[in-house]
Amino acid sequence: MNESEYNENYLKDALASPSGLKVYRDGEEYIFAAGSEETAEAADTLREINEGGYEMPALGVSLDRLTKEEMRSGLWAEFLYDRVKEHRGMPFDSLLICVRENDCGYNAIRGVCGRYDGRVFYYSLARGKTLADFRKALVRITDGKNQL
Repeated sequence: MNESEYNENYLKDALASPSGLKVYRDGEEYIFAAGSEETAEAADTLREINEGGYEMPALGVSLDRLTKEEMRSGLWAEFLYDRVKEHRGMPFDSLLICVRENDCGYNAIRGVCGRYDGRVFYYSLARGKTLADFRKALVRITDGKNQL
């Protein structure tokens, strides 16, 4: 087993250092490059929200067709990586989060080669924290931007 199997901060660290970011806002897609102000703002905001939280065993499973259907509405953030990573025996090259402001935790849906199939990760936020600030940051970085 590799180091990531036992590193309790692996998921939190991966979300804090993506190679790029896609935001899906009511079916519109926005792409931000690694090192862009927008990617940094989203990653920094999520890093702050994740402080004091912890990864939990996830009970969820993603089905690609259903996940892509759900992504047509609401706000979603997909953290992109330039190579396949592995955590707890599960590979991914992206992590997709549905962002609802009152949620006090989230599923990180594993993307592999553009598909969202299989087990997910779950991250529980510290008591009193929600995704509200992350949602505000994503809305701010997509306001006024041209979607694809």
